Amino acid sequence: MTTRSYVSVRSIRFRYNRKSTSWNTKRGSFFISCAQLLLISQLTKALFIDEKFKELSTDAKVLYGLLLDRMSLSLKNQWLDADNKVYIIFTTEEIMEALSCANQKACRLMLELEKDAGLIERKRQGLGKPSLIYVKNFAVSS
Repeated sequence: MTTRSYVSVRSIRFRYNRKSTSWNTKRGSFFISCAQLLLISQLTKALFIDEKFKELSTDAKVLYGLLLDRMSLSLKNQWLDADNKVYIIFTTEEIMEALSCANQKACRLMLELEKDAGLIERKRQGLGKPSLIYVKNFAVSS
């Protein structure tokens, strides 16, 4: 017998099957690991409640979540630099599409995460190449 929990998100009812770690909806199903669920809850708590992130805009917090998601893919694909640090490539165009925003806002959000919050670090590769982005741990960032 499997244990089921129900979660309602934006009027779509999800049924979570803990045994198979899948979410079933009326529109189909997708798979999510328990570790990803824990990460989402930690992100929400730290970025939306913690005093040191109060000044960070909501859009920047959402972008940081997208960058964290990209980190898991980079780790899986072993995208490591010479110092064995995991990096991601997330272009301004990809940010613009993901957040449905203009170029100026995408750049401003990246600057906010890098300069104001210290949650990411960017390393330029050269002309015409996208920057490498190092996503820092929000629990230990300054």
